[in-house]
Amino acid sequence: MAKLYEIANDFQAVLDMDIESAEDAEAMVSLLEEVQSRFEDKAEGVMKIVKMTEGEVSTFKQEEERLYKARKAKEKKVEWLKEYLRRNMQMTETKVCQAGIFKLMRVNAKPSVLISDEAIIPGDFIVRKEVVSPDKTRIFEVLSGGGEVPGAALVPNEYLKVS
Repeated sequence: MAKLYEIANDFQAVLDMDIESAEDAEAMVSLLEEVQSRFEDKAEGVMKIVKMTEGEVSTFKQEEERLYKARKAKEKKVEWLKEYLRRNMQMTETKVCQAGIFKLMRVNAKPSVLISDEAIIPGDFIVRKEVVSPDKTRIFEVLSGGGEVPGAALVPNEYLKVS
């Protein structure tokens, strides 16, 4: 079976044919109909592959989500178990514990800062974060209105609509 691009080339070849008589015109119309029919059949096959692949992608996304949730649950369990051990070692005032092949130690970590009321923190301790990015909406309005914006241009886009 011919490839889609070969059929498109055949279509263009028919369009490029010289028409010198009514018979040539009839032959051209007949060839165009035949090539168009082959193109539509091939396009249908390609779209079936697209739909099947979209289904696979959807399945992959669902599996990724399921695995993500399972991983997060296991991570929470690990943290809970570690904290459970730490709390119980603290309650029993145990600093070091040899538990079979594991050596457990309660270690003092760097203290963390707890902000109870952000509004009363002095300005010296406030950091302002600024995100700088082009305003694509405004740039689009100017460019589509015939204006110019240095460093920006309208790029034509096309997509395949399937119905």
